[in-house]
Amino acid sequence: LEGIQADGGDVARFVQRVETRFPTTFVTRFRVDHGWQLDRDFQFLADGQNGLRAYPNFAFEGRQRVLINFEQRLFLGREILQIFGPSVAAFVDSGQAFDRNFSFSRMKTDAGIGLRIAMARFESALIRIDYAYALNDSPISRRGHGLSISTVQAF
Repeated sequence: LEGIQADGGDVARFVQRVETRFPTTFVTRFRVDHGWQLDRDFQFLADGQNGLRAYPNFAFEGRQRVLINFEQRLFLGREILQIFGPSVAAFVDSGQAFDRNFSFSRMKTDAGIGLRIAMARFESALIRIDYAYALNDSPISRRGHGLSISTVQAF
């Protein structure tokens, strides 16, 4: 694509597993994307598909993006019919897409809970259902709740 000069994103992840009666995992992702001379058709998005689960698609766009996600996952301890491995999650997402100046005060944040249903005999098969509440308005909608269903982990 001519005219686009964007670096790939820099991503840092932290995963802490705790072996207890119900195995727990704390996962964090920090992502920064930076671009310049971007076409109008190519912008970095901060929305429901890119890390801010309670916000509508295409809610925030810009030449730069910062996303921070925290998620605590708790496996419920047993498989159902040796097929499904249910777990629950609590999460907080924060981020923004912007053109010029980054500011922590303009970060958009959501929080929520989720249900994870893993297929026990498949390494990457998953159904993820998240209910999130947006703590800030977006240009497209007011703050409020959102439900998302996906077949992959959020990060």
